[in-house]
Amino acid sequence: MQGTEPGLPFPHHQVNYLWRMRRILLLTALLTTLFACKKSTIAGDDCAGNCYIITGTLLDTPFQRPVAGARVTLNHLTNPANGTWIGIRTATTDEAGTYTLRYDLSAAPNGGTFMVIPYKIGYLDNAVHAGLSQTFGLAPAQANNPVRHDITMYRAAYLKVRLTASALTPFAPLSFRAHYLNHPLVSPMQTTRILDPQFTSVLDTTLHWTTGGNVRTFLEVSGQRTYRDTVIVPADSVREWHIAL
Repeated sequence: MQGTEPGLPFPHHQVNYLWRMRRILLLTALLTTLFACKKSTIAGDDCAGNCYIITGTLLDTPFQRPVAGARVTLNHLTNPANGTWIGIRTATTDEAGTYTLRYDLSAAPNGGTFMVIPYKIGYLDNAVHAGLSQTFGLAPAQANNPVRHDITMYRAAYLKVRLTASALTPFAPLSFRAHYLNHPLVSPMQTTRILDPQFTSVLDTTLHWTTGGNVRTFLEVSGQRTYRDTVIVPADSVREWHIAL
């Protein structure tokens, strides 16, 4: 039976084992911390050295008022061949609508194509309406020099369009489209609507759309009947519109 020294609750070999385990755990923790720091730098999160700096102001269109408290995401085109974008950094706009994003140069040593997309409840989603977010390029020579990129957002408004027609030709479709500022509305629930009056010559249907508030929305019907008009819907409101073909 192995003895213990006075004041030690464990035999000598158990004490040595505990000390070895303690040293291993401390070394593991140190290596984990160093690896995490290195990984963060590679991912562009730690911008202690050379970094890209993107700054700008987020404005409410058409009034050119700053939008505070919006989330701004910097996206990087990592695979141009298949159009793969990855969100890499985020920031929140201040009371003046300004934001600043920093991205470590080591994460994109050859530069690349980037896009800044803002988001705030009550505004149109610029990620869906991608035409509103312009892409821009960054080169390594621009590191540590702020690159300005201002963005506009549109408050949401809503259209309730009633389409009526008679004496239509069955199975001859009608196409209805609404867009603002020449940017088609392309979201999962709001694409161009194809109306196919099957087995009937009478049409009476209502379509619901989200559009840009306080800006001109273009309405268009094409096919066996044509119609073109414009309407301005105040932000955060619903406008009913009747189109008699």
